[in-house]
Amino acid sequence: MITKSYIIEKSFDELNKFKLILFYGENEGLKKNFRDLIRINYKNAEIFNLFQDEIIKDEEKLFNNLHNSSLFYSKKIFLIQEASDKICEIMLKILDQNFSDAKIFIFSNNLDKKSKLRSLFEKEKALVVVPCYADNFQTLNYYIKNKLGNLNGLTPEIINLIIENSSGKREIVDNEIKKITTFFENKKISSEELNQLLNIKYDNVFEDLRDAIFNGNLTKLNKLISETQFLNEDNFYYLNQIYLRINKLIEVHEIDKKVKNLEKSVEMLKPKIFWKDKNQFIQQARKVNLSLLKNIIIEISDTEILMKKNSYIRSDLLLKKLIISIGARISSHA
Repeated sequence: MITKSYIIEKSFDELNKFKLILFYGENEGLKKNFRDLIRINYKNAEIFNLFQDEIIKDEEKLFNNLHNSSLFYSKKIFLIQEASDKICEIMLKILDQNFSDAKIFIFSNNLDKKSKLRSLFEKEKALVVVPCYADNFQTLNYYIKNKLGNLNGLTPEIINLIIENSSGKREIVDNEIKKITTFFENKKISSEELNQLLNIKYDNVFEDLRDAIFNGNLTKLNKLISETQFLNEDNFYYLNQIYLRINKLIEVHEIDKKVKNLEKSVEMLKPKIFWKDKNQFIQQARKVNLSLLKNIIIEISDTEILMKKNSYIRSDLLLKKLIISIGARISSHA
């Protein structure tokens, strides 16, 4: 049987009727959340943390623990990590066993449609599988609203900021939520304090420089290059900001293939472009096309490799060369 992860997040009791539960997928943050929920819901149970390899080496030990009564606990919980199809035969044997005081939670990485383990849990009515797919904007937006909804000052812009700062990874989002909950427990959330709390680097000079690059404004670009400090600790951050902008421009052009209206396509981006940046972004999107953007991505990747592998070449010089090259490409294309 298959059930949705958000249903289990809302009501963990949905799993009470099952003795074997499989969580699989690439979303490590979501699987960690489920492990935490298991420990909270079964805090008075005896918990066995096991890995697939040790079970395969000593199968008998697992079955003994399943059937032997505990002196101090009325319930036994088994957490099996890093499971794959190799454990499928053992799961079939467990299905034939009668044990009333134990529950088994199995955690796997990605299991494709051909997986025997996944297929077993999907088809057997006595078993349940919970796919843990990668988060998208909608799932993280809902998750953050649910976790921080009681705080004063939570806005869509602040939620966007948290998602962007976490690179869309739930485990990072969870860390940020803990900090925000503690810091803003008794006061309204402010963007300025949030930037400081989350250690978000906000560089007005580089933001102006980024806009000069993507507007193809070479005069302003050369002026800003001379005013910007390209410190070693900042250069990969700057490179990443250029890369993120390129990806957003590619995304909006891909959407616009169908929509045929750039303003509407920009509104459809997830997460949304911050309102202060929207006009600049639309202006920049009009100056480029997909072919140009994909060629620039290749140039960024080549520069990143050089910056990482060639310590004898100054990273600031490589970055400045890239910035001028991108600006010149966009200027000549426009």
